Amino acid sequence: MTQLLKKLFNLPRRRKQAIQLLADSLLIVASFFTAMLLRLDSPRFLLDPEVWMGLPVVVPVSLIIFVKLGFYRSIIRYMGLKAFQAIMAGVLGSALTLAVVSSIFNLPVPRSVPFIYIMLALMTIGGVRLALRLLYQRGQQRLKTRVLIYGAGAAGRQLVMSLRHGRDYEPVGFVDFAPRLQGTHVQGLRVHSPDDTTRIIDNYGVEKLLLAVPEATRARRQEIIESLEPLSIPVQTIPDMADVVSGKAKFNELRDVAVEDLLGRDPVPPVQSLMGANITGKVVMVTGAGGSIGSELCRQILRQHPSKLLLVDVSEYSLYRIELDLKRISEAESLKGPWCRFSRRCVMASGSSSSWKHSVYAPSTMRRLTSMCPWWSTTPVKEC
Repeated sequence: MTQLLKKLFNLPRRRKQAIQLLADSLLIVASFFTAMLLRLDSPRFLLDPEVWMGLPVVVPVSLIIFVKLGFYRSIIRYMGLKAFQAIMAGVLGSALTLAVVSSIFNLPVPRSVPFIYIMLALMTIGGVRLALRLLYQRGQQRLKTRVLIYGAGAAGRQLVMSLRHGRDYEPVGFVDFAPRLQGTHVQGLRVHSPDDTTRIIDNYGVEKLLLAVPEATRARRQEIIESLEPLSIPVQTIPDMADVVSGKAKFNELRDVAVEDLLGRDPVPPVQSLMGANITGKVVMVTGAGGSIGSELCRQILRQHPSKLLLVDVSEYSLYRIELDLKRISEAESLKGPWCRFSRRCVMASGSSSSWKHSVYAPSTMRRLTSMCPWWSTTPVKEC
């Protein structure tokens, strides 16, 4: 059954539209037949040729109405409210055509038949498409990663709609700390209490948890993440709304939990005037410039416009990587790049000349620095 549906959905667009036209023609005839059978409670009308004289007019007119409403431009697997509104309008037009034709040609069709026909046509024409859509979605669910969404607010609702149209994740429910939402259903999914998270993961086979609380403070996010830590499943989050509005990220771009989410507070921005006091227009040296802390120091110092930035590290490759990164930042932000890179041996050889150093930033320990190069005591050193 799954393979048949896959072949059907992979057919060329024109061929699928032709199949829909043929299927709708048969469904219209079947709906009319069933409506007459229910109304007359007898199959004797099958022998009366006048009963069927209206169908050669009703069927083409009904199909033309569907085409004009754009019904056959809808993709069945993504059908939404507008498509079902088109079905409703098309079926009403078809029933009206049946009533008018029966009245003009004085056909032996009871007046109540068009009303019964409306209900049956809606059930058949709309029901077949709805069934195909549900079968397709159920087949896709088996291939998707089952996820639980933390946060049943506006962001959570938008995330569910986005995931359902994607091919990677299948949401199975919500978790929210708001008591007024617990026990309700949002987007067809039940909202659970955070206390039930472990049970939901076990019962539904959840493989990943997605945070959809962009409006929460850093402290609140840290509380949520700490409560999820014992669960031992991957946790991802949606971007901040500020990044989405500014265009830096898309709403459905999931990312791993950032370091800022674990701070327990909102990040404190640096005071530019204090940072520039010992940097702007001066010669600055950064030891361990190729490390994680040292490389970030170099990026921040470069934006303060030093007269020269000296990069020091024992690893030539690490220096090469940070130098490439600084060049990229300089080109992107139109900054001058007055930096030089040295190995530790080169710095120690020229260390007796301290006139060219104004500040030294040292991510490593002060004990190692003073034992390596005692002359650094004459230079202001910022320990990091």
